[in-house]
Amino acid sequence: IAATLAEQLGPRGGFGGHGHGERGVALTAAAEALGLTTDELRDALADGSTLADVAEAQGVAVEDLVAALVTAAEERIDDAVADGRLTAEEAEQRKAELTERM
Repeated sequence: IAATLAEQLGPRGGFGGHGHGERGVALTAAAEALGLTTDELRDALADGSTLADVAEAQGVAVEDLVAALVTAAEERIDDAVADGRLTAEEAEQRKAELTERM
C-alpha cells in the first residue's frame, strides 16, 4: 500500500505541482478511508508513518484501506477508458494487477 501511494504522491508526498489528478485521487481515497483530511494524512506520512501505521492508529483495517484505494483506482481506469486513453483490454489488465500492487 505504502509503495503504491508513495509512487502516486511523489518523493516528498506532494502533488508535484500538477494539481490533484491521480495523485490527489489516491491521497483523497486513503484519507477518506482513514477518517482524516488529506492534510492530516500527508502530515502523518511525512512524519515517517506508513499507511498501515496510520490505519492502525485510526482503528481502520488495512483491508478496508486497500479496498478504498482499489475502488478509486478502478474509477480512474474506467474514466480513462471513457476518455479514450485506454482500451478495454488495457483497463482489464490494469484492474487485474490492482490488488496485488496495493
